[in-house]
Amino acid sequence: MIAAVVIGIAIIVKTAWPGFTYWGDNANSFFPLWHMLGTGLRNGEYLLFDHTGWGGANVVGEAAYGVFNPVTVANAVLISFFDNLARASFIVMAEFLALLAVGVYMLARVYGANRGPSMLAAVIVPFAGYTLFYEAGNWASGLMSITWVVHFWWAARAYSSGRTGPLPAVLFGGLAATVGNPYAVLGILVVLFGLAVELVLARDLRRLVGLVVAGACVGLIVLFVYLPLVNVMGQIDRPVSGFAENSNYLTPSLSDLFGMSSPGYLPRMRAWGSISDVVPSTYLSWIILPMLPWLRWGSLGPWKRRASLFISTVVFLLLTLGPDVLWLFRWPIRLVEYSYVGVAVVFALALSAGIAQTHLRRRMAATTLVVISIFFVSWASTPRLYGLHALLAALIGVLFIAAYFAYKRLGNRGLLAVVIAGTAVIAPIQAQQFGWSYQMIGNDVDQSVPTNLQTIRDASSNLDGTVLQVANIFDVAGDGSIYSGRLSFGNSLAAAGIESMNRYTGINFLEYSYALNMDYRGSIYNTLEWSAIFGSAHGALGAPLVDLMGVDTLVVSTARPDIDELDEWTDGWHVVEEDDVRVVLQRDEPIGSPVVTPSRGVEISDAGQSGNRAEFTYEAPSGGTVILDRLAWNGYSAKLGSETLKVTEDAGGLLAVELPPGAGTVVIDYEIPGMRLGLGLLAVGLGTAVVHAIIWRITWLRRRRSWLPEIVDDRVLPSHYSI
Repeated sequence: MIAAVVIGIAIIVKTAWPGFTYWGDNANSFFPLWHMLGTGLRNGEYLLFDHTGWGGANVVGEAAYGVFNPVTVANAVLISFFDNLARASFIVMAEFLALLAVGVYMLARVYGANRGPSMLAAVIVPFAGYTLFYEAGNWASGLMSITWVVHFWWAARAYSSGRTGPLPAVLFGGLAATVGNPYAVLGILVVLFGLAVELVLARDLRRLVGLVVAGACVGLIVLFVYLPLVNVMGQIDRPVSGFAENSNYLTPSLSDLFGMSSPGYLPRMRAWGSISDVVPSTYLSWIILPMLPWLRWGSLGPWKRRASLFISTVVFLLLTLGPDVLWLFRWPIRLVEYSYVGVAVVFALALSAGIAQTHLRRRMAATTLVVISIFFVSWASTPRLYGLHALLAALIGVLFIAAYFAYKRLGNRGLLAVVIAGTAVIAPIQAQQFGWSYQMIGNDVDQSVPTNLQTIRDASSNLDGTVLQVANIFDVAGDGSIYSGRLSFGNSLAAAGIESMNRYTGINFLEYSYALNMDYRGSIYNTLEWSAIFGSAHGALGAPLVDLMGVDTLVVSTARPDIDELDEWTDGWHVVEEDDVRVVLQRDEPIGSPVVTPSRGVEISDAGQSGNRAEFTYEAPSGGTVILDRLAWNGYSAKLGSETLKVTEDAGGLLAVELPPGAGTVVIDYEIPGMRLGLGLLAVGLGTAVVHAIIWRITWLRRRRSWLPEIVDDRVLPSHYSI
């Protein structure tokens, strides 16, 4: 029922906001890449590294694509059957919103909340502002992370309280870790810390040791996921600055959290080039604050019984309010939804004792003040939306009165029905008013891409071979050239079957991005000069970069300020298309692939490639160097028979191989660095988890037998003692 309700509300949100789930990184990065991953799996190939992806080649090193997460991989196969990626994204995001709801329900139940309040918490969390707009709407990896962390939380708590064995916690922890989002790892650590403190307070050393073992098993899975990234850290543009820095970017304040029941409140923090956020990211639910005066807080009992819930929630809250850079972690707003999971569960626990029926006038007066405050803080943040804020405040007042009388008549069932109805009304209003759009946000966020890959294929039918697009995303913002597919950023062009050098990357190969002045979306800044591409002063061989990289087709935006100078640099190229958006040029003579550019005195023949492997035959009486049309990611090796040759990084980060005097066939191969060690650690982690589970089961059975009453004479054990 919970999943069905959440999916139903998600459909209503999608109706109000057609771009829901397919914007920003979801559209530019995640879903096109997952389409490629699923297509490859259906063809018997596992997309972990793809040299044709250039800056985005190191898929496994990116980590955040979750290529080792079995649920993500299964969804990738599903996505590959859709050309309409907007439709595919909604299916997957609705799936995870439902899974998140189920996880919150299980978490509330494992801490002792009643069924009705647990369902209430489960329904409101997926439609909290940050989860709805940022995660489901924009950052799929984040939604997957919190979903599996919540499931890990309830499974780990169930184990630490003696209800289940350790294996579910390890499995859900593994699912969280293999999403590849570092915030999932942080979430796991905070949960483990809270549970450990709870066990210390309970003086339960045996279960504490078991929890440590289970956490260590998850830690080994984490190492397996992140070792490929660690091994390329020296090559990428992902620096780790000081331990803590703050510029207040996407950093909510404590006052922003008072907007948790204000559907129209926009947090006053720096975001997207503005002095405030553009979506209600600190909203949780309309019911929380108005209901506080009616809860029986004394029913929570001694806090030590649920210390892990309170400690983890407080830690998440402190991190949410912390500096905007804390070691590897930036933008603390990402943790507000983790805080709100704890808040929702505490709310469910307090609500489980029922709504107070004494001092009705005082309580109603307090709730009235809360509703007035909801209007005021929203209006103070964005006075121009006073009409919307007044409407929402009035709606909350009506909903609360309906909730109170529904509870008096039907108990928790009536209250739950009103909360569901209220969420189903308010969420689409928020979506319609605040849903991501270019008109609202401007140039600071990725632009919309075609929802259907066939649109890109139709617009790219004349693009052959390796394609380099020279275009700045900010120059073409809102002019329709991206949505039409004529200019394409991120992974969309590659997902449509075109070998594009302009791929999305979260780790950005440093020398490559510098050489082309290219950002993480494949957008090339106007500071790139034509001489940098066509000039002959690159690397050890002094050849044009466009030749070294084996570019077959150039797509140039007509919005570039130096477009008129292009003819001076393109001898040997001809125009195949020119319109008001782009100029498409191709070589007069195809360059072929792989491109192996030799130094003087080196002759190359029989060059070929298969997947990430390349080989060629050379003759060089005095030795020499060759440069290949691929980036020198750590993990490449070159062999001449049994002899290992030296590989280096040349101009633009290209792979160079030093050749000894003589002749022979050189084989270039790639192995994911750290993968062998990671697989070993994964095997140890999973093996330890299985052994731990077996030991727990044997111990549990022995303890259970010791609890059975002794059988005397012909007496038979009661059926509820059956083993």
